[in-house]
Amino acid sequence: MLGPVHCHDLVLAEVGLLKICDLEVVMLNIFDDIAAQDLLYKQLEKDGMIRGAFEKSVIEELVEWGWYEELYDDQKEPNFSQLQELPFFIIFINEYKRDSVRLLLESYDPLNAVKNAGHFFDFLVIDTQQKLVCGIGLGRKNRIFCACSESGGAFTYDNTETKKKLSANMPWDVVSSLHYTLESLGDCFFKRDSIPGNEELLQEALDRGPDDEDQYFLEDDDEAHSEGEIRSYLSDYAIYTENIEDTESELRIYFPSLQVSELNTGDY
Repeated sequence: MLGPVHCHDLVLAEVGLLKICDLEVVMLNIFDDIAAQDLLYKQLEKDGMIRGAFEKSVIEELVEWGWYEELYDDQKEPNFSQLQELPFFIIFINEYKRDSVRLLLESYDPLNAVKNAGHFFDFLVIDTQQKLVCGIGLGRKNRIFCACSESGGAFTYDNTETKKKLSANMPWDVVSSLHYTLESLGDCFFKRDSIPGNEELLQEALDRGPDDEDQYFLEDDDEAHSEGEIRSYLSDYAIYTENIEDTESELRIYFPSLQVSELNTGDY
């Protein structure tokens, strides 16, 4: 016998995807659902979009990248049993996973205003106990943006008080770490995308050599460059690419299916 169900076009249940018509309706609540690992949580987990912020496997891998260092007091192992019970979760908003995104929007209405306004969050950090949500994403020119919401209120930008409140009860400030990582990623995206051409075109220009006036040109581009400029572009391109790939390795510890290129807004 089915218990209370949630009403959507498609609803994930233990027996599969069901069409819900005349059954009892229960409104989704992001905090209660995730805390109870109910419908929304199961769908997000199925799509690889949610992790506990203090899962043992995550901590053990990311500490090698400089995350969670304060948890290793006097080089002792953290109390992982206690950490994994904390009410903090990270959601990766993969917009290709439409069922998960739809349920997420239904479970917390303030998210709809952000999505409808333009650039949407890439990540949410949630405290199910205090009913706090902090959304972090890349917007125009791959600039970081961050907004917080409390107990169903509208998301407000540069809300330092709510952000501090969310971080204060964490044994390691996951919000600031994620914010810094995404901000650095956006900066690398912007700087790499500002380089003329790409690595292949730059190398081809170098291989072709200069014209009679000792100038180098990229294919289908009339702008002239010196050899020094081309070599500098190639060096910078390699540095930014390495930083981007390192960030992808970090974020994939949380979300193995994450493709970091999908976070590049390309909105210039």
